[in-house]
Amino acid sequence: MSTFDHDTDAQMRRRVADLERTVATLKSQHTESLRLLHDEIGRLQQACALDQLSELIPTDPQSHSQAEMATQTETHESSFPFLASLTEQLINAEAASTLALSAFASQSSQTTAQFAALFQTLSSQVKERDSVIVQLQETMTERDSQLEAMRALVSKQAVELDAVKKRLATSEAVSTQVKKQLASFVSADVLVRESPRRTITRTRTRLHPRAIQIAHHLPRFQSQFHWHFLSAHPCLRPQTQRARTIAKSPLLHVVHDRS
Repeated sequence: MSTFDHDTDAQMRRRVADLERTVATLKSQHTESLRLLHDEIGRLQQACALDQLSELIPTDPQSHSQAEMATQTETHESSFPFLASLTEQLINAEAASTLALSAFASQSSQTTAQFAALFQTLSSQVKERDSVIVQLQETMTERDSQLEAMRALVSKQAVELDAVKKRLATSEAVSTQVKKQLASFVSADVLVRESPRRTITRTRTRLHPRAIQIAHHLPRFQSQFHWHFLSAHPCLRPQTQRARTIAKSPLLHVVHDRS
């Protein structure tokens, strides 16, 4: 509700309170006037009853003088203007109270209409706010579902990432092992290349020259027939077996390259 609506509501409430106080004052004045009128009527009735009683009872000229009778007559005559003015005041007060009540009724109807319009406006605003709240709740529900889906996707990706990390760790371990093997191979190759003559000399001193010559040509004699032929030769059998063993080592390939 805006500030203007609050001010209008406060003004209407103040006006209604003022009207209620005015009506209460008029009612109290009317009640007081009626009470005074009833009191005067009762007093007059008592006076009339006393007059009637005095008329019924024979008066003694000696007990009731002419002056007392004149005083009572003047009192009764003086009370009539007061009654007339009191009656006029009562009529005026009743008319004023009637006008005030009619004005209050019209203002009450206007106030009721204004309250009805204000209530309708507030109801429409409340309905609009309720619809907005419902839309916001639907949006929040949709966002919650999207967040749940995103959380599930993130969890799945985290599991996949862990698997990838494990594979990477395994690959790194394998790579480290391969690097170590390559380093050992390179160190062995460097060692062999640094002393080729001594290796060849040592090889030639240990093997028969014919076996070394056969070992040089072993890549061309890898079939079972040639191995059977060489093994069947009585002079080359030990040398052939030894040459076949030497041909499988990388040292002999170095000898081939240096020869």
